[in-house]
Amino acid sequence: MHDRTTRTFYHQKLARSKRKSPSHTHKFLAVQIDSIRFLDSFQFLTSTLDKLVSTMARDNTDKFVHTKHHFGSNDPNIVQKGVYPYEYVTGPEILTDTCLRPRDKFYSELNEEGMSEEDYDRALETWQRYDCKTMKDYHDLYLTLDVTDVFENFLEMALREYKLDPAHSKTVPGFAWNCALKISKAHLELITDPETFLFFENAIRGGISTVSHRYAKAKNSTFQITIRI
Repeated sequence: MHDRTTRTFYHQKLARSKRKSPSHTHKFLAVQIDSIRFLDSFQFLTSTLDKLVSTMARDNTDKFVHTKHHFGSNDPNIVQKGVYPYEYVTGPEILTDTCLRPRDKFYSELNEEGMSEEDYDRALETWQRYDCKTMKDYHDLYLTLDVTDVFENFLEMALREYKLDPAHSKTVPGFAWNCALKISKAHLELITDPETFLFFENAIRGGISTVSHRYAKAKNSTFQITIRI
């Protein structure tokens, strides 16, 4: 889902095949099953869905075409990011709950913060308005409202400005590269010389990435302080 880690998947019909495009051994940029390709929308829209939806709603709520088509235009909650108890939903058995759990169940360990009363009231209103009987109903509703119009708005902008469909690329850098080639009308020759190919191949670098955390502690007994940078 494009929420907790700000991620969702957008699919597009392509030629029949089964392929994976890994960026490393634990992450895939795309997964293709038969004629459907699943793309990670976070590779195109690298912001939280909450911010993306808020920005889009502030500009013009008429852009929520698919959402309004399915849910009408009388509910202001449909153009806001939904709320979901990520840490609480640990398995399919939780989806059989017949009521929305208390506000403390919506605590986010990732953000280290709980849900506001305003957001919880909005979740309760959504549960009641759409007549949710179980947590699965709320779960499915949450996913339906999640990402479609945000990504469709991005697609429309890209098609309008560059006359290219970003869904044919796997990431924004790849899409930007295609735009650059289209605008510059540059023609790139294929590498046919083995030594040239090996030169580029051997120049590829990769490996473990780390984030260092500096630590300093004062030795002066009259000045007890610990600094983390």
